[in-house]
Amino acid sequence: MKKANIYLFQVISILFFYTISSCNHDYSFEQKKELMLIDSLVYKLAAIEKIMDIDLPEINERIDEMKQDIGKMKFTEKTLDGPMGQMMDKYVTIHKYYMHFYEPYKKAKTELSDLKIQMATLKESVLKKEYSKAKFKTFYNEERKSIIELEEFVTLNIQPVLAVEYDYRRIQKNIDQFLYGDSLKLETKP
Repeated sequence: MKKANIYLFQVISILFFYTISSCNHDYSFEQKKELMLIDSLVYKLAAIEKIMDIDLPEINERIDEMKQDIGKMKFTEKTLDGPMGQMMDKYVTIHKYYMHFYEPYKKAKTELSDLKIQMATLKESVLKKEYSKAKFKTFYNEERKSIIELEEFVTLNIQPVLAVEYDYRRIQKNIDQFLYGDSLKLETKP
């Protein structure tokens, strides 16, 4: 669904640019170029937003489930073999990623929202011819710098959580089998 929204956004942006460039508006070459620069930043924001398309309630549910599993693992009477011990270490690491995920995510989401508003405002100002070339360049560079910083922040603080998704699913299956395997077998027998 979100992927379709991003593609729709890109198509609309392209159509918008095409409309601006092909219609008989009084847009100068300078304005068209400035609008193209703004659109390039808007595309970067859309890419960042795609990366941040995460289901927070699911993450919170995982945190609770993992906390219970880690607690149960500490007091289990079952013997941990080497591979299961390594899996449990990785599981605890993934749990830490999830635990420290929310605050950076909230900060990045707020910054993304602010930047989208600022980009819309800058675009509107260009269309109304409110800024000189030098002033536009100053504002554009500030926004560009902010977007690059957001991109780096997301790469450092949010993408590690996304990178462990596959490991989480694989390990969770093995942990569930180890901790609850006996009770699962009893429940499935007719």
